[in-house]
Amino acid sequence: MKHDSYPLPAGIARNAMKVGFIRGIYKIPAQLIEYFVHDVHYDSSRTNRLIKKYEISCPRFTEYYLNLVKFFQSHKQDELQGILI
Repeated sequence: MKHDSYPLPAGIARNAMKVGFIRGIYKIPAQLIEYFVHDVHYDSSRTNRLIKKYEISCPRFTEYYLNLVKFFQSHKQDELQGILI
């Protein structure tokens, strides 16, 4: 079942996900909202230094993100895609 999407402030989205029938529709817990709105930066410089001696390198996000998108698109009907709560 497809639902319309509307941008909401994080606080409203968080509180909406506390309501059982809304959580049932979107299948995500309220706590997950924090992961969408927190400011995060990843630094792989130490990892890159450690794996360089093995001639391995971490790909840039732009080099592999389309594979992630394709995977999720091809598995969007999978039974376990939603988060069970």
